[in-house]
Amino acid sequence: GRIEGIERGRTEGIERGRTEGIERGRTEGFEQGRTEGIERGRIEGRTEGMAQQRALLARQATAKFGRAAEGFDSLLAEVRSSEALAEVGEWLLEADTAGQLAAKVRAGVSKPSV
Repeated sequence: GRIEGIERGRTEGIERGRTEGIERGRTEGFEQGRTEGIERGRIEGRTEGMAQQRALLARQATAKFGRAAEGFDSLLAEVRSSEALAEVGEWLLEADTAGQLAAKVRAGVSKPSV
């Protein structure tokens, strides 16, 4: 009786521990996957948003300066933040020539924040 009870308790304890461990592992795995998925989504969203900003700025430069703005998209590829791209948009409005705009972007790209 007593030894059987101890053995049964031990077996039940091991099984309960295994079940709880599996459940905890699933929960932690789910949370980690969810967190990683959210972060990956944010990165992809920022990357896509910046690509759209670059494309818009290149179209606007072409609309304003015509063929003189050719190659502006490759210069925009060096701009590393959304805030810096917004600044380029302001420079685009202020620039009188494509050369002026390109010089301003090149100077900005050499700064750490751009």
